[in-house]
Amino acid sequence: MTNRFSHPARYPGKHRQPWAFLLCMVLAFASLLPSQRTLAEESVWDSVFDESDHVYFQTSLYTKHFNPKPDHNNDQNLIDLQWHWKSSYLVGLSLFRNSFDQPSEFLYFAKSWDIPHTADLMYFTFAGGFLHGYKGEHKEDIPLNDWGVAPAILPVLGFRYHHIHSTIILFGTAGFTLTLGFDVPLK
Repeated sequence: MTNRFSHPARYPGKHRQPWAFLLCMVLAFASLLPSQRTLAEESVWDSVFDESDHVYFQTSLYTKHFNPKPDHNNDQNLIDLQWHWKSSYLVGLSLFRNSFDQPSEFLYFAKSWDIPHTADLMYFTFAGGFLHGYKGEHKEDIPLNDWGVAPAILPVLGFRYHHIHSTIILFGTAGFTLTLGFDVPLK
């Protein structure tokens, strides 16, 4: 199936390996890391670690597709790791099985906001990044997946009690995943 984004005449480099694209995206994310240099001899990594707040781990508990099909996988086996800064920015990497039971990865940058009047029990996160893993007959099931890597935006509603969190992650108009996780303070 050819669409306007994958026509070989318009995009002659279409058949290149996705590793180069992924490398560029990782470097782009690295350039967005928060940093404040206070001393000339201080390295960028020193300021990144000084501003770090906590690390967060989560896994999927339940997945529901809004329009389920017989070949949909509702057991994502999600493993997600996030690095949070005091500024409420974070980077993360998710490893999971997509809706078609294919191993997939999501590398992302996000921002979280506490929801007012919830006593810091609820928060909203907006994550944007790059999704890899939709292959073969399902390659066209997500937009802009020409190189096997597609941009993705995920809204997340979170609930926390001390260091335990639960989130509801919407994946487009296809469905949602309920997760459970915990954070580990870095200081």
